[in-house]
Amino acid sequence: FPCSLWIRNLKFIETLTFRYKLIVKYKTAYYSFYLPVALALLLAGVRSKPTFQTAEEILLPMGEFFQIQVSSS
Repeated sequence: FPCSLWIRNLKFIETLTFRYKLIVKYKTAYYSFYLPVALALLLAGVRSKPTFQTAEEILLPMGEFFQIQVSSS
């Protein structure tokens, strides 16, 4: 019995962690980090898909790190 309770708690924590990461990615990382830069690139006339992909690869982890820092303080 205690083992099954522990497994259920572990699955619950994994689910929370997964959802937290999704919220951080799609709220903070995209909204606050990637989209402003993508808009600036568009306004500057940049149309290169690899440029946008590179910006996304750099900015999404930055947004996630930022949100984790804010949440833990």
